[in-house]
Amino acid sequence: MRKALRLTSIAVVLMALLALVSCAPKDLDSAIKKMEKKDYVCVEDKVIIPTALKLVKVECEACFNATKDGESVTAILFADNKTASDSYEAVKNYAEEHGSKTEAKKAGKWIYYGTEKAMKDFA
Repeated sequence: MRKALRLTSIAVVLMALLALVSCAPKDLDSAIKKMEKKDYVCVEDKVIIPTALKLVKVECEACFNATKDGESVTAILFADNKTASDSYEAVKNYAEEHGSKTEAKKAGKWIYYGTEKAMKDFA
C-alpha cells in the first residue's frame, strides 16, 4: 500500500512539473523564439493592437503575431497576471470584432487568440 502511495505521489509531482514546463512563455523574446522554432514567421506589433487596446483602457507590455501555412496567433503580454485577468474581456471582445473565430485564451501574463493549431503551438 505504501509503495502504491509513493508511486502515485511521484506521478502527481511529475505531472505538475510537466504542466509548469509546457505553459506559455515568460517574455516576448522567449515567445518569439518558441514560435520561430516551430517555423512561424513572427512580427512584433508595437503600434496597431497596443493603440487599439489603449482606446478601451487596456495597457499591454508587448504584442506579436505569428503565422505559418494559414495558421496564425496574436499574443499580447501584460505586466502581470492580474492585469492580464482584468484585461481579458476587453481583449476577447477586440479579437471577436476583428474576425477571430476562436475564443481568446489566457495563460499567465499572456492573452492570445488565432487559429486552433497556432494557439496550441503557442501555449
